[in-house]
Amino acid sequence: MIERIRLTFIILFLFSVTYYPQDRYNISRLGDDAVSYIKQPVNWTTKDVLNLALILGSTWSLMYIDDDIREMINTGNSFRALEIGRYWGEPSLSLLLGASLLLHGVSNNNEANRKFGFEILQSMIYSGALTHSLKFIIGRSRPFTGGGPFSFSPFQSFNDENWSLPSGHATAAFSLSTIISQNVSSDFLKYFVFIPALVTAYSRVDYDVHWTSDVFLGAAIGYFSAKFISKLHKDNLNKTDTRAASTPLVSLQIQF
Repeated sequence: MIERIRLTFIILFLFSVTYYPQDRYNISRLGDDAVSYIKQPVNWTTKDVLNLALILGSTWSLMYIDDDIREMINTGNSFRALEIGRYWGEPSLSLLLGASLLLHGVSNNNEANRKFGFEILQSMIYSGALTHSLKFIIGRSRPFTGGGPFSFSPFQSFNDENWSLPSGHATAAFSLSTIISQNVSSDFLKYFVFIPALVTAYSRVDYDVHWTSDVFLGAAIGYFSAKFISKLHKDNLNKTDTRAASTPLVSLQIQF
């Protein structure tokens, strides 16, 4: 059922970005921005390199206390509220929100919602592709397999049990929260939307499907991918349409 829902919204997304080829948020833009996403290390500053080193160093350091954190969190008394985190980290939610906003924006000529929806889907696709590539390359065993935090089988398996690092749910959750944060004007909402993402990260460890270092790296990928996409679009808007850049980024009055 879930796979059918995902497929439906992927089809709707592809339809919306190809049916209006003259629009700035189309399939051509998706490809061009993907190239920019892949090539971004070429333009990295010293700060960017230091950020990467900090993320990788922190991920590696967390591996040494992953077992301790697992024992502390996995008490068997999971909160029902953690299900919110699981749903927030499902790609299906990003597909639903992104496709709905994009289709509404296209059909109603609403620039704000068109941009918002496109960014949600775009960030989900790029960050998800990077995360799943790393899962295969790294091949880390999930906690419940009993292999320990330093059990790796790189390039050897498409078995989900060896796809622990990074966390895909954490990537999707922080990608979605970051895009929303970048597209709202309320300072309260900019921070509040990260609460479900944090719940997602905690729940993945509590459910014993990820180590803490997994969710940390996944969260970083989702966050920085979304920030890159958002900045890329803002820079392009500043270059091509000054008026559009000063327009509120989210239309809260949606009429169907």
